Amino acid sequence: MSRLYLFSMPKLYERNIQQLRGSSYILTLPKEWVLESGLEKGSSVLLAVEPYFIRIVPATKQVKKTAKLMIDEKIKVEEIEEAIKWAYVSGIDELTIFRTEGIPHSIRNNIRKLRTVIPGMIISYEDSENLKVEFAEPTIKDFTNSLKTFLVSIKRIFQEIVNYIESKNVAESDLLILIEESVGNSLLLSRLASKSIIYPILNSSTMNIYWLIATTTNTIELTESVINVVDITK
Repeated sequence: MSRLYLFSMPKLYERNIQQLRGSSYILTLPKEWVLESGLEKGSSVLLAVEPYFIRIVPATKQVKKTAKLMIDEKIKVEEIEEAIKWAYVSGIDELTIFRTEGIPHSIRNNIRKLRTVIPGMIISYEDSENLKVEFAEPTIKDFTNSLKTFLVSIKRIFQEIVNYIESKNVAESDLLILIEESVGNSLLLSRLASKSIIYPILNSSTMNIYWLIATTTNTIELTESVINVVDITK
């Protein structure tokens, strides 16, 4: 199985700290970032203060997060599906899949099938080389109750699997539907958690994601359907 890598290089800006009268300090923001974030004079931002780091995000408007997925003929359909699920769970709103040689119909069909698994997934645009996927915002407001419902469904699936093994009149098709619904609910809950936890950490309106075949340092590695996140900020 080929090893694939995702990476996103942050933009770095150097700023001088200025001091006003008293104990107040001023730090200017890059104009490019301000415009990309839809901010203007008087807009509010949030400061997430960590040891040795301060992260800044818009406080009044959540910026749409976009990503680009570049693929080639060596990448398997299953790996593309895992990448789309990763994008959804990570809180990305818009994912563009690109292939220089054109995206085969077999890959397009498999991506379309994901719409039955990933809640709110739509294909908003496609041509010979591109396919754009968008994810609607989760409508669930109560994360705790949703988690309880999900755990109940897991328990039900486990019981149905036992019944199926013991041949207690459980159709295989019904069992597959339950499992598919459970996968969709788990992805939805993961996205909700990601939106509420990761959003204050992201400080860019666009995250470019690229697939590589060669080894790259400071990457998010996807191999054998397992995603290992490596800190790319250090």
